[in-house]
Amino acid sequence: MVPGESTRRARDVRAAQVSEEGIDFVAKLLRYDHQERLTAREAMCHAWFDAVPDRDLAARGVDRADPNAHALPGKM
Repeated sequence: MVPGESTRRARDVRAAQVSEEGIDFVAKLLRYDHQERLTAREAMCHAWFDAVPDRDLAARGVDRADPNAHALPGKM
């Protein structure tokens, strides 16, 4: 990757009217270091999904306070 390329890409995405939450979400999913990258459960709890209607994470066994807690069997 060329230095500054990710900055240019982010600027292009913003020009396409993508929300700041959407940009943050994708940036965290694409982190090179796997320890910095979002887990699936952390991704489910990201603010970008807050606008999804009827999104009840608790009913699916996900505790927003502990995104890495295990879901209840059969609830995901």
